[in-house]
Amino acid sequence: MRSLPIDRTAEGCRPTPEGKVHGTMRATIPIVLTAAGMVALVGLLFGGSYVLSSLSDCSGKERAIVEHYPHYGNRHIATYPWTFSCSVRYTTKASRKEVLVYYDDQLDRHAWEIMGYQTLYVPKGMSEGQARGKRLSDLWELPRSAGGTLVARRDGYSYWVSYEPPNREDPDIPNDKALVMVSDNDHPPPASSFMK
Repeated sequence: MRSLPIDRTAEGCRPTPEGKVHGTMRATIPIVLTAAGMVALVGLLFGGSYVLSSLSDCSGKERAIVEHYPHYGNRHIATYPWTFSCSVRYTTKASRKEVLVYYDDQLDRHAWEIMGYQTLYVPKGMSEGQARGKRLSDLWELPRSAGGTLVARRDGYSYWVSYEPPNREDPDIPNDKALVMVSDNDHPPPASSFMK
């Protein structure tokens, strides 16, 4: 009678008399756990991105508006799909006048109605009404540190451009650069918000 071959595969998993498990088993467990962790992480990233983008307050139309025009310095900046607003931010060495005049011209050429201009900060000794105007030149007489904002609207959308001047005390802005923020939404401000 012939004897059947003995399967010795399971012998590597049997503990030795000293209580140790063979090295093959020890190496297999971390590899399987690492692979399972990687799959879970990738699933979480893609699933989380999908969930966040579905909760986003930024519609495809709003995103297209912000990304349509080149930004100051011929920059083409995309918004992120998982943000809760349709906006882009960048730094520049350009002056408040250069940046706001650029956007004022762009928006005017594309049939946006300019609602008005205002400062980010009301300078000391001034009322809020004195820190806004219908003409862009109204801002030039205010201190540079007041920054500036331009607001426009068209077809039920509003477009905001804010210029925050260089500020050595703000850790988010390089010392010699200004911060420009551009955003749009489908909630245009009432015309009464700006001087006539």
